[in-house]
Amino acid sequence: MPPTTISAQARLASGDSQDIPFRPGPAGLVSVRSVPSTSVPHTETGLLALITLQRPGDAAPVANAKFKLHSASLSLSHNATAEELATPGNWSFTVTNESLDPIVFSTRVTFTPAAPLLQTASIDLAFLNLVLAKVVDASAVQLHLETNNTGLPSSNLSLSPDIAALTKLPSYTTFNVPDFSIIGLTLKLAGLDSDPEYPVVVFLTDPLCLDVIMRFEASTLVGSGLPDLNLDSLSVELNVGFNGSVTPVCKASAHLTLNDLDVSGFVGDAVVGAITKQIQQNPALAVLSDPLQVRAEIDTLFAALLRLDTGANIQSYSSDGQTLTVTYFVPTP
Repeated sequence: MPPTTISAQARLASGDSQDIPFRPGPAGLVSVRSVPSTSVPHTETGLLALITLQRPGDAAPVANAKFKLHSASLSLSHNATAEELATPGNWSFTVTNESLDPIVFSTRVTFTPAAPLLQTASIDLAFLNLVLAKVVDASAVQLHLETNNTGLPSSNLSLSPDIAALTKLPSYTTFNVPDFSIIGLTLKLAGLDSDPEYPVVVFLTDPLCLDVIMRFEASTLVGSGLPDLNLDSLSVELNVGFNGSVTPVCKASAHLTLNDLDVSGFVGDAVVGAITKQIQQNPALAVLSDPLQVRAEIDTLFAALLRLDTGANIQSYSSDGQTLTVTYFVPTP
């Protein structure tokens, strides 16, 4: 959490004071720095100024300091503890002119929260993959692809209401996938349905990511057009990085029926392009286009899996190939 700063300026006559109220957040360092407009005022006590720090519920100052004549700047600090902050109400720095002449004091109060206490939690990767398999099985994901150039949303994606709520995705969404253009030919997918045994989610460690794999039933892997396109196999992967990136990958085996020409690479590129376009343009999938939201959803998932304390803020993930370790902190109330 970055420091919080309050600035104030006042012209104080001899013996006058300026109170600067504030309320610290969590425990941390409270400090003040005040610069007087002149360092050569007249004084009978040898003092230029006095600064005190007062907290609610305590008549005596928490901290105070006296500054002699010719002091170029005045500073005072105090480590505010959680126990001190338990008392409601404002704190206050008071700057008092101890000289005989009017002085303008330019003052800045800064509150720097203490570095949070970092904690760690770990999960065995074999167990993690087993849990992910159970979650995916409960998701009941089904994907139907059908292309057209009319703009009609003839393709659809469905998943269980509980998983939809967890991932902040709609339980059912329709979208348009245009016909494929491969080496000058326009090809259509009359209907392509995902294998009911999929998707599969696998945790990978280099780099840290969740690999979501979707395959399609061989019996439906036929594209119609002139000439026809036979899809011998097709799988689509979404590589969800722990940095919030979402990268689609397509593995295809495809041939034109006319001359058995291998167009696997063209099909793979077309599928990746279609997925990327949907992520970028389909409002229902907007969460996948924002790395910060994707990372937030990953953090929510692992906070639940590891049963972290309420409000836990995950800082980083690491793995030794056998376990996943999460470093986090719980903000001070």
